[in-house]
Amino acid sequence: MSATVRSNVGGFGKVITWKNKDGSIDQIGFSMKSENQRKVDPKHEILRKEIKEIKKKKYNSKCADCGAKYPHLVVINFGIFICTQCSSYHRQCQHRVKSINLDHFTETEVETLRQNGNKKSNRKYMATYDDYPSYQHGGKSYPQLFIKMKYVNKKWFKDQVPKKQKKSKKKDNDKDDKKEVNDDEKEENNDVDIFNGFDNWDPFTVNVEDDDK
Repeated sequence: MSATVRSNVGGFGKVITWKNKDGSIDQIGFSMKSENQRKVDPKHEILRKEIKEIKKKKYNSKCADCGAKYPHLVVINFGIFICTQCSSYHRQCQHRVKSINLDHFTETEVETLRQNGNKKSNRKYMATYDDYPSYQHGGKSYPQLFIKMKYVNKKWFKDQVPKKQKKSKKKDNDKDDKKEVNDDEKEENNDVDIFNGFDNWDPFTVNVEDDDK
């Protein structure tokens, strides 16, 4: 078991992060503040619990970018859950990254996560993705390029505009009106896995032979 120590993170003096045998990641913060300063605002804890509940959803339980399990950070800009590795690339793109366990959240930020999430985000930012170039291709510098292409350059972006529901014809008694369910609702009910082949991505084992133009 390996551990890393960071200073002045999330309001703490020191933070120790380690990886458990099951692959999950835990963190402990040691505050350098006085006892009165360390008192936790109940409101922040309520919001944190709400975020953890949102993360329990199937598609939020993996990193939105590489598919790694146990994401413990979020990107407020897109309302997604990500892993430690991908968080460094998001920070380099000046995206707002926060730790679920260490940082405080506002009600607006929690609502952003609730209304978006990994599934909805990938529908838009990976809409025209053709698997080349893909996240698993390339050396150590490629994941950063992939995330830049995905969110900054919007290489595969397509806004998913919900289709309007068609109005059914009225019957003579005007009592049995019916409405068709839109495409988004059907997909949600079918619980389609948008990650498909993304689950086994390994960004550091294959070298890129041709640069993307």
